[in-house]
Amino acid sequence: MLFEDSNLELLGLNLKDRCSRQIHSVWEVYRNNTVGTPYTFRNVQDALIKLEFSEEIEVDRPRSKRMRNGKVTLGKNRMVRFVK
Repeated sequence: MLFEDSNLELLGLNLKDRCSRQIHSVWEVYRNNTVGTPYTFRNVQDALIKLEFSEEIEVDRPRSKRMRNGKVTLGKNRMVRFVK
């Protein structure tokens, strides 16, 4: 399902609130926070990448090493730390 940027921003805010000051794999973030919602795994990846660019999360591998075809990727086993 495709979502507008505003929906991904809302998802990002929700994830920040629910995972504040925690460390999880990308898959755990998806599994623990999207049950009963219309969000897909790809939506969670996109929201987390936006949070990373705004420095609200840190990922265990630098963006420069997660590039594919000129885009930042975020695999399900990457660990993310919610800094606030």
